[in-house]
Amino acid sequence: FAAALRAAPSDASAHHNFGVFLREQGDLAPAIERLRQAVQLDPTLAPAHEALLAALVDAGRADDAMNLGRAFAKTHPDSATALAMQAAAHFAQGHIEESVAFYRRAAAAPNPDAALFLAFGNALFASGDAAGATKQYTRAAELDPQNARARFALAMSHLRPIYDDEAQMDASRRAFSRALADLDAWFTPARAAAGAAAVGSVQPFYLAYHPVDAKPLLLPYGKTMARLMATGVEAPRAAATAAPAPGPRKLRVGIATAHVRDHSVWNAITQGWVRHLDRERIELTLFKLDRASDDETARARREVTAFVDAPTTLADWAQAIVDARLDVLIYPEIGMHPLTGRLAAMRLAPVQAVAWGQPLTSGLPTMDLFISAKGLEPAAGADHYSERLVALPNLGVCLQPLMAEPVVPDFASLGLPANEPLLLCPGSPFKYTPQGDAALVAIAARLQAHGCGRMVFFLSHRPAMSAQIEQRMRKAFAKAGVDYDRTIAWIPTLGRGRFFGLMQRSTALLDTLGFSGFNTAVQGLECDLPVVAFQGDAMRGRLACGPLRHLGLDELVASTPNAFADIALRLVEDAPWRAHVEREIAQRRHALFFDQAPVRALEDALCEAAGVQKA
Repeated sequence: FAAALRAAPSDASAHHNFGVFLREQGDLAPAIERLRQAVQLDPTLAPAHEALLAALVDAGRADDAMNLGRAFAKTHPDSATALAMQAAAHFAQGHIEESVAFYRRAAAAPNPDAALFLAFGNALFASGDAAGATKQYTRAAELDPQNARARFALAMSHLRPIYDDEAQMDASRRAFSRALADLDAWFTPARAAAGAAAVGSVQPFYLAYHPVDAKPLLLPYGKTMARLMATGVEAPRAAATAAPAPGPRKLRVGIATAHVRDHSVWNAITQGWVRHLDRERIELTLFKLDRASDDETARARREVTAFVDAPTTLADWAQAIVDARLDVLIYPEIGMHPLTGRLAAMRLAPVQAVAWGQPLTSGLPTMDLFISAKGLEPAAGADHYSERLVALPNLGVCLQPLMAEPVVPDFASLGLPANEPLLLCPGSPFKYTPQGDAALVAIAARLQAHGCGRMVFFLSHRPAMSAQIEQRMRKAFAKAGVDYDRTIAWIPTLGRGRFFGLMQRSTALLDTLGFSGFNTAVQGLECDLPVVAFQGDAMRGRLACGPLRHLGLDELVASTPNAFADIALRLVEDAPWRAHVEREIAQRRHALFFDQAPVRALEDALCEAAGVQKA
């Protein structure tokens, strides 16, 4: 590429080709420079504009990408490239509905390619339209039969975010199982490199919301991912630094995560470990796998032995981890971030562990330990994991209160009654599965009989998902003869201050049945708000009842959907009991925070797993 540029420095195509190559290698700054030069030399070179926008998105510069897309659209208003560029920029900014609208126009323009259909499918899937996404993935695979990412996306699209009924959920898992087998067979050795490049691009995230044992499905998934990464990617070189001397020494621990910021995984799990692992025993390296940063990022950088965020390519990240000569590498979650998924499918440290940021077994043969908590796991919890379960004391983490400044919301502007009981239902739409509908209907029926009270749901930033939940719930309410509009309210998602203000003025917070809400439950308890929880069969169904039982508030934990409804309605109808519960929460909630016993136990467990004597 460099030789071609020297021979023809004014050739826009040469700059474009070099820029595309640099982006594929992860060298984003020089890639952007070359691609900018290409579009300056030839403003009509549409592929260069598209590649430049993609590089800007990769670099976290979504606003610049949006400006580029709009500028190109002014001169090419009806081209598929211009429309796709604007769609991609909207997607990068989280404007999913706008992205879908632009992709829809682009797909109807002349000569759309497989990449456009794949991106359109991703936008539709993110919006909640799984059926529409599957159609676009199919079009991409038909247009480009060797497109590994389209094959991955087709397989994962069977696990949709929202379902109409339990039968549909069951059928989707069977279809996913068949698709996994087909995917594994399709990735022959000749396709291993293409498969490795697609690993992590789409992951079975929504399987966690199925109230079944996911291990039988995730074992073959993990085996295929590890095979592709082992055969399709060149292994990192051996570390250049010397191995540690034998005898007592500090344990070398790495944490690899995309969420070193104010994020649910960081707040619940990682920040407590980063802040409280004993530096007399532990050398801690934090590998920050994405570019998003905030005040928590800056603080974390100061608190660890080493902070690594410079690599840009998979190969560079893998090499950086290997060069750290870790004893143990921990992933707080696997399943929420593409690069995390790819790295986790590789063997980069002698002992590798995953925690419950995505509370399912990884299924990966490259993972040795699953780090959880005694206060969250059922008696037979170890059976749910392909990894060896390490159940730390209590809640397994060292939490700190968010201490948000409450802001009193304007009830009238939210469409909420000022003097009625409010039962908050703040779960993401995909947490509300058909299995939980009966309990919600039962609560609404009692509220209707009581003559007042609302269950308050929060509109997702992906409106199609909220709309699907509302449609399913309306059918269930109508069947039971319950007035949906009298008992249900939908309000916009609130910022943390307004959400805390609303919680302080509500009657109760209703946890989701199936996949429970840990952070939300803790936030409710921080506001002295009674939380009604359901104890599920697996850890992910106990994330709210764990904190409640830790505080001795067992009377708020239900073991059946009917009991869940009874507890919720008692909080509405029995004011003295509710006041008693609120006082108990206020007196006990301090026990949720700054618990370092799990951190000390984690240090011991990691030393034992790595065979390292305590320093």
